[in-house]
Amino acid sequence: MNINVKSTKVLKTGTSDYGEWKLVQVITDEDVKYTTLAKEADQISLGVTLNISNLDENDKGKSFKKFEYVEGTAKPAPTPSEQMTPAKWDDKDRITRA
Repeated sequence: MNINVKSTKVLKTGTSDYGEWKLVQVITDEDVKYTTLAKEADQISLGVTLNISNLDENDKGKSFKKFEYVEGTAKPAPTPSEQMTPAKWDDKDRITRA
């Protein structure tokens, strides 16, 4: 099933025996709300089209377990500043703590 993403929001984060997890809410153009624990769901960009699978609907709402990008891509992961050396970070930390 394809959906167009209007917005995303991380609702909860935590750690289990399997590692870290994030519960993400995905809202479609039709204002249908889904939740998912799928990896990298917090990286979904606005306006993309997703093919979602393993849908489930219960009294808590709609959810899906897997997704693929049909149109669009994920947000790029944040990269550290290349100009900041460890010494510069130490100076910055010292200044902000003073």
